[in-house]
Amino acid sequence: MKTFTVEVTQVVQAYTLHPVTEESTFEELRLTDVERDAIALDLENELGIRVCDKTARGWQSVGDILRTTREKYNHIVGNIKARDRMREAMA
Repeated sequence: MKTFTVEVTQVVQAYTLHPVTEESTFEELRLTDVERDAIALDLENELGIRVCDKTARGWQSVGDILRTTREKYNHIVGNIKARDRMREAMA
C-alpha cells in the first residue's frame, strides 16, 4: 500500500516535469493556479479528499498540500477500516 505522501506526490508529479518531493515549492515546480485547481480536483477524484478553492490557492509547496489534507485522508481511511471491520463482524 502506498503512503499518503507518495500518493500526493504522484498527483503533483502529473503536472510537472521536475522531480517532486515533500519540500518542493510550486514556484520550483513552475505550477500556476490552474495546476493548483487541477491538483485539488485530482485529490478529490483519486483519494476522496475535497479541498476548497481558497485552500488550494494558498498552497505554496507540496508540504502545504500534505499538511492541509492529511487529516481528511486519515479520517477517510479510518472510516474504510471501520466499515471493513463491521462487515467482517457481520459475516
